[in-house]
Amino acid sequence: MILVIVGLMYGFNRLLIAVDDIAEKMEEEIMMQIGESSYIPKNAKYFRYTSEENINELYRQSRIVICHAGVGSIMNALEYGKPVIVVPRRKELGEHFDDHQLEIANELSRSGMIHIANDIDTLRNSILEINEKSVEINKTNNSLTNQLKIYIQSLNK
Repeated sequence: MILVIVGLMYGFNRLLIAVDDIAEKMEEEIMMQIGESSYIPKNAKYFRYTSEENINELYRQSRIVICHAGVGSIMNALEYGKPVIVVPRRKELGEHFDDHQLEIANELSRSGMIHIANDIDTLRNSILEINEKSVEINKTNNSLTNQLKIYIQSLNK
């Protein structure tokens, strides 16, 4: 199953439309958390919000996580050892008030932790290329979390 997460605060129609288009041609189940988005998927199962327990179970069951560049969404996927494809919200497209999501995604991509997809072709290719390998995260080592916090704090300066 492919899990799509857009977060709780803002809609993200561009991501949902792209994945819904891909879902039409896939046999694998796709589950989308659509939050405040106005787009309703036609080719995938969806929900707006759910409990922490349910979302954690969906992360656990998923093969791939596709999400916005929210640190919480990315960290949850990595903690479950899932390959992550990040589609950052873009200021120029009116999806966010600045490009901090793009900056976070670029930084994590350079470290090899995530895949970035800025368009539907890259998203489609990333899904096809990812196999079921797990991302190794040492849950007892908080260095990744600390690095992310430091980086995010630097964006606010």
